[in-house]
Amino acid sequence: MTTTKAASVSLLYHEVRREAFAEASRFRGEFYECLTARRDELSELADAVLCADGAVKSPVDLTLLPEHRRGHGAMYGGLNHGRIDVDRLRAVLATLPLPRFDGGRLVLAVDVSPWLRSDAPCSVDRLFCHVYGRAKTASQFIPGWPYSVVAVLEPGATSWTAILDAVRSARSTTRLRSPPPTHRLPYGYTQYADLTMRALDAGVPAMLLEVDRVTEPVDDLVDKLRRYSDWFELLAPKADANKERAARGAAVHDFRLWSRIYPPTGREGYVPVAFVVTGKTAVQRESRMRRLEQVARTYFAGASYPGRSAGITAVDYHRAVPAVVTELERITADPAGVAGAVWRRLGRQEWQSLPEALDNPDGDRLYAAQRKEARDRRAEREAKRPVCARCGAKCSDERWQQVRQSSWPVKWDDLCGECAKESVARAEAERAAQRLAEDVAATSAAEAETSRARGLFRRLG
Repeated sequence: MTTTKAASVSLLYHEVRREAFAEASRFRGEFYECLTARRDELSELADAVLCADGAVKSPVDLTLLPEHRRGHGAMYGGLNHGRIDVDRLRAVLATLPLPRFDGGRLVLAVDVSPWLRSDAPCSVDRLFCHVYGRAKTASQFIPGWPYSVVAVLEPGATSWTAILDAVRSARSTTRLRSPPPTHRLPYGYTQYADLTMRALDAGVPAMLLEVDRVTEPVDDLVDKLRRYSDWFELLAPKADANKERAARGAAVHDFRLWSRIYPPTGREGYVPVAFVVTGKTAVQRESRMRRLEQVARTYFAGASYPGRSAGITAVDYHRAVPAVVTELERITADPAGVAGAVWRRLGRQEWQSLPEALDNPDGDRLYAAQRKEARDRRAEREAKRPVCARCGAKCSDERWQQVRQSSWPVKWDDLCGECAKESVARAEAERAAQRLAEDVAATSAAEAETSRARGLFRRLG
């Protein structure tokens, strides 16, 4: 026999806000459609997270909740092989109504929360997160991922918030790295950089920073640049020294140790080094930077490309250390900060932005253009080079110059050097034979005249 039993629900029907319930039901359906793999499992995991009492410390605990009807295997399968259409989910979240205060105001809350991962040394983009201790001096720097979260607050006594965005700070385009890598040299010295920086917006994947407070001799700064140059020239383990010596241009970096540690620079030369000068007076800072430029030219100046006589004025920077200088006072005074024209490349006079200062307009690009111009000039000159009328060979530069400098045209100007020599020799031989024939004819005539005179006198006697 079937019996019925009355039951009361905790939420009466007339207390339900129909619009909010309909909106939540619509979002639940849209969220389910954003799950492209293991939909049911991921949907139940989301329900379990929302219905759990307190923070979820382990995914296994979710399988014990009634909202999760599957076992451990399904849970791990959903986490490992589940997929979410992120772009579609973002579009769905953008259509949700945001809670507002009186007057339609939006109240936003911003927070930075680190996800500490000191046990994940192989994970990328980790930063050193500042963590406060109980004591004033007990703060620590622990590797992890800091997240910046922006949320919309709801009016009234509620802990629910609408998360607008969450960005991992380690993915920012400009950041400092601490501690910087060590640069161990074969002669027992280790060169440490004060800071390493990367600015992806400026096209700088890595840059070494040295802070100078104008308290040490300029020679110490030059020694730092020299040690950086020595370290950049170290061969990588198992690199072929013979191939490294035969390499030209950017190919030489494939054999160097620094290319195993730092990302490719995207420019000619090694990893750039920046000297940030601060303190003392502006005149003293300027004098210091000029002195550094004069003494350290060996390490930041490039080498000459072959073919200077062909109009090649470009400079090869592939084995040079791009060195830039700036002043902390100049950076703080510029409205654009480090993005402004506050950097000066050693060897140049003008202040530029960081991408312009690190660029090499007189490097490979100029060399390629000048080499092409030189080839074009040679081709044009070869097209104008005269051809020998006798043998068909092109005249040499010496013969061509000799003909062009001649004041009077000669009948064998259209001949090459060898053919012209043969023609001259033949002409000389012909003139010599003609003179010899004339001399013989004159001698014969004289002898004949002499014989006739002798016969006349003989008859008269």
